[in-house]
Amino acid sequence: MTAQAPESIEIDGESHALCSEPLSMYNALGGGLPEFEGFWSTAIRRGYLGTWEIKGDRLYLIAIKALRKSGRFETADEILSGGYADLGELFPGYPNRVFAHWYSGTLRIPQGKEIEYVHAGFASEFERDLLIQVERGVVTNTSIRHNGEAPEDAPDSYRVAAWWTP
Repeated sequence: MTAQAPESIEIDGESHALCSEPLSMYNALGGGLPEFEGFWSTAIRRGYLGTWEIKGDRLYLIAIKALRKSGRFETADEILSGGYADLGELFPGYPNRVFAHWYSGTLRIPQGKEIEYVHAGFASEFERDLLIQVERGVVTNTSIRHNGEAPEDAPDSYRVAAWWTP
């Protein structure tokens, strides 16, 4: 499996790479989102990129870029030019943000330099991981896991793709 492009999460006004997929739990619980088409890259096997936010100890989905199997969005150019599904389409009545009440689990936000690149999922290792425990959309705990030191010339943490702007 290819290493996956991270989603993004805003915490205290700062954007970070998110190496978790909170929206996948929505469909697993019967949420009923449409089936997404694969992107032009194997690095986005889930078929979408989400932007999340933690505000007032709550997790929200605030933007999404997705290709839908309906054929509405057929090419990479369409998604890059803004022809993508928005939150109001996917969650009627919630065009600006959706409280992630369906999500319980740990959000992983890599920090620091890369210790080891692994060409599979989100398996690459970084100096630290900010771990945010969430229960039904509410943050219950935050901790930092120290994974070791990277060489001086190692690349910095994941960078969210420049074109991914909600």
